[in-house]
Amino acid sequence: MKLLERTGHQRLDRYELVAELASGGMATVFLGRILGVGGFQRFVAIKRLHPHLASEQEFVEMFLDEARLAASIHHPNVVPILEVGTSDRGYYLVMEYIEGDTLARLLARAATSRNRIPIPIGIRILLDTLAGLHAAHELKDDNDHPLNLVHRDVSPQNILVGINGTARITDFGVARYLRAFPPSLFAVGFRGRRTRLSLHAGDATRRWPREVLSQPNCRTPPSCAGARLDR
Repeated sequence: MKLLERTGHQRLDRYELVAELASGGMATVFLGRILGVGGFQRFVAIKRLHPHLASEQEFVEMFLDEARLAASIHHPNVVPILEVGTSDRGYYLVMEYIEGDTLARLLARAATSRNRIPIPIGIRILLDTLAGLHAAHELKDDNDHPLNLVHRDVSPQNILVGINGTARITDFGVARYLRAFPPSLFAVGFRGRRTRLSLHAGDATRRWPREVLSQPNCRTPPSCAGARLDR
């Protein structure tokens, strides 16, 4: 976490930006705070699209797709979207702030200290992650038709582990639902990347490493969790 300069109190609409939590090729995530009467305050996570991408319609659509998809999933193992907005500083998503850390950082610290994450804790994180993914896979449209949603970027940096021990899946930025494609096509195991290349990830005419085309069905937990399929 990198604290922001206090001079001028950086703001994004009604939110005060407190610190930078993470930054990637598409957006930066901030710790934000909203104040109310009687000393009320609430911390949130704010994901802001990089300003130089605001004029790129493809990236804006992907960013807003993430908001629409994630806001439709109501599950304790999925980080909820609270608000989507735009300002003179660009598009942004407001998410629940999960006090804790990413699985990637937990694994890195365990490796540095030459300690392994205890097996029961690892199993709990895995089960929570799969429960969140199952909720996403079961998502339906307003006519009760399954969307066949695929996250496509299940990785340790997108799994948040709270201080209460609950793991949650986040970042549906490269997720796609397959209602626009023939129902016989189903992509599994694709690790999306924040590049223009990822915009074509659902295109059946292309083949990416470890992408599988098949019928929608249940997968083993290692496959659903992003384990390599070609071992």
